Amino acid sequence: MTEPQFEYAEPPFHFNAPEVACYPPEVTGFHLLESMRRRLGWASLNEKSLLDFGCGVRFARTIHNLGLPLGRYVGIDVHAEAIAWLQDNLKDGRFKFAHVDARNTLYNPEGKTDPDALVRLNLPPCEAACMFSVITHQGPQEARLTLTQLRRVARTGGRLYFTAFVDEEVHDHIERVPDRPGLQSTYAPDTLIALVEAEGWRIDAIHPRTALQQHAVVCTAV
Repeated sequence: MTEPQFEYAEPPFHFNAPEVACYPPEVTGFHLLESMRRRLGWASLNEKSLLDFGCGVRFARTIHNLGLPLGRYVGIDVHAEAIAWLQDNLKDGRFKFAHVDARNTLYNPEGKTDPDALVRLNLPPCEAACMFSVITHQGPQEARLTLTQLRRVARTGGRLYFTAFVDEEVHDHIERVPDRPGLQSTYAPDTLIALVEAEGWRIDAIHPRTALQQHAVVCTAV
C-alpha cells in the first residue's frame, strides 16, 4: 500500500492578534480546538463535524498539518482571497470552504445584511459551530444577524462556541476604541445573554478569558 504524500499547508495570510501570532499557528490552533472540545463535552475530535464562521486559515492548516481526526470542517469567511486559497490548496474531502459577503463595520463595511446567507450555501450538517474573534468585532446588530444566520443552519440541539469581550463593569455594550467601531466590541454579561437567547440559543456556560482567547460562550440551539 502506497503511503500518502504529506504536503505542508502554509497559507500566505495572518489574521491573529500579535500576542497570539507570536506562537506557531498550529500550536495555538491545536490549543484552541482542544479547549473547545473539552468545553463542548466531546471525548475527542474523532469524526466530529464543525462549522467555523469567520474561519480565517488557522484551524484548517492545524487540522491538515497535524493530521487531526476531525470528520468534517466547514470554513466560512468574508475574506474571499483566503477562502480561494484554502479551496485551491486543501483538497481533503473533509474540508469545505465558502465565502460569504457579510457586512462588518470594521472588516467588510460594504457587505450584505442577509439573514439567509448561510442557508443558501447548502452547507453539510455539522454537530457544532464556532466563532473565534467574530462577536469580539461586532456590535449588537451585527452580532444578532450572525447568531440568526447560524441558528438557521443549526439543528435543534446543535452546539455553538464563540468568544466575546465580556465585562461586568460595562453597562449594556460599549466600543472600547470609539474611533474604530468593532475593534473591541464589549458586552455586559446580561446584555450578551439576552442577545444570544433572543436568536434561538441557550447559553450553557461562559468561561473566563485566558492567555489565548477571550471569554468563551458555550450554547445549544433550542
